[in-house]
Amino acid sequence: MSGFLHSDRSPLAPPVQATIYEGRVARTHAPGDALMYATGPEHRDAQEVQRIVDQLPNIKVYLGHPASYPAEKSGQKSVGYVESGRVDDDSAIARMVITDADALKAIEAGTHELSLGYSCGLDGDRYQREITLDHLAIVERARCGASCAMRVDDTEKFQETMKLDLTDAVKEALDAYMASMKMCPECGMLSGEHKDTCMSKPLNTDCTCKNHATSYTTGEQPMADENKTDLAAEMAALKTKLDEATAALTKLEIEATNARKDADAYKAKLDAAEAEVVKAKEEAAAAISKAKADADEAFASEVRTRVDARVALTVEAKPFLGETDISKMSDREIKCAVIKHIDGDDVPAEKSMDYVTGVYEGALKRANAASASRETVRTTLNTMRKDNAPANPVDAERAAKAKMNHDSAQAWTK
Repeated sequence: MSGFLHSDRSPLAPPVQATIYEGRVARTHAPGDALMYATGPEHRDAQEVQRIVDQLPNIKVYLGHPASYPAEKSGQKSVGYVESGRVDDDSAIARMVITDADALKAIEAGTHELSLGYSCGLDGDRYQREITLDHLAIVERARCGASCAMRVDDTEKFQETMKLDLTDAVKEALDAYMASMKMCPECGMLSGEHKDTCMSKPLNTDCTCKNHATSYTTGEQPMADENKTDLAAEMAALKTKLDEATAALTKLEIEATNARKDADAYKAKLDAAEAEVVKAKEEAAAAISKAKADADEAFASEVRTRVDARVALTVEAKPFLGETDISKMSDREIKCAVIKHIDGDDVPAEKSMDYVTGVYEGALKRANAASASRETVRTTLNTMRKDNAPANPVDAERAAKAKMNHDSAQAWTK
């Protein structure tokens, strides 16, 4: 006989009790309230808390974090599942159905803090992004502290109706049969000489055979007794390493804070420099606009001056050049033509424009003086004609010139 009971009927199992708990599984973490990891502080905002809540329904619950990721491939049994989730202020609240007897006893014994198993990315400010949940664990100490825990003061219990309705006589007979087969009446496992086989079966703390009645595990290594002399040095070394790690983490946090302050200062300087650049561009644009306006005005003034000078030159030269078309002649050509007309001289080509202008102005003065003399002679002739002067024009002109010379000679006495 192999020692196992083969039957069409399985041994009766005890009723399965389930309890519904609610608890906070996550919350927001601002820069002043960071989640501390070995790689540094991490933060979480309301958007990611909502992402957590959206993923909570139907994820599995474990007593302690499984040893490998994902949890489903770790081989560790789940103790329940998350029924639903909701956002409460800055927190993600999970409603859990716990069906495992060991887990329920552990919770009643005081293990009721909650820790999510998840993966995520970090942005430049070390905020968690794209959180993806894997499981929820019931642990002795959660990273976010006692604030992430079940509410054990207000739970709901229900019984799954899995127990067969047997008479007392039938149950007594079945118990006697299982006892005769040296089987544990509570778990159905063999005991006594089959201890090794019994020990390989699933854990059960309530089993009366005691062969596999071991305590639950939270997925963490049990703490050694630091009072044992053979472990004292190891505990001291571990404490030293912990202190060193804490000091290094504190140093990194200080450096990160200083780096952030430096970055803020550099950003302020950059903003100021950008403002100066914008101001300089505006001032340069205004200066260019003003210079263009001044240049346009100067050009217009120069054009007006040249037009006025050309008109004046045309008016001055026209009486001397008669019907000559001077519209296509340059100023120099006009002035040289007037000089030629008045003085009969050609101006050498190598002479400067200033020289031409000086000779031109002198020629005009001489022409005007000659014109005035002719006007005086005409006036004198007309006067002499009125005074019955000689009718002979040549004699009259001579007489007029003699009178003019006489008057000029006597003018100094006056």
